Amino acid sequence: MKKNKKNRYVTKMNLYIRILVAGYVVYIAYQLIPSVQAAAAGTEKIWMGIATALLGIAGLAIVGLSIKGLICKEYYEADEIADLEAAENANQAEDVVDTTAVDIDANAESTEEDPNISAD
Repeated sequence: MKKNKKNRYVTKMNLYIRILVAGYVVYIAYQLIPSVQAAAAGTEKIWMGIATALLGIAGLAIVGLSIKGLICKEYYEADEIADLEAAENANQAEDVVDTTAVDIDANAESTEEDPNISAD
């Protein structure tokens, strides 16, 4: 049975999409600031301010890490992904062959007759 694997390799396009989405999250947090200031006084205003700040900080962190990934080239090109997947498929094929060989050897040993038992 073949496992349904998702692409787990980060590409340049993944990083650009992360930057766009996280930039939108930062924009939303910025747009929430007037709503927080107009909120009712007391703990509601404090909690809304904390939530808005966390949203903005999370967005900025993702933008920063994605830009760092682009600058430091922490991503795979399309040809590198193809090579990695081919190598991974080859390793899986070798594992299947090794497991089959072990099973065949185990079956051969279990079917041999025990020399201590006589056939009277």
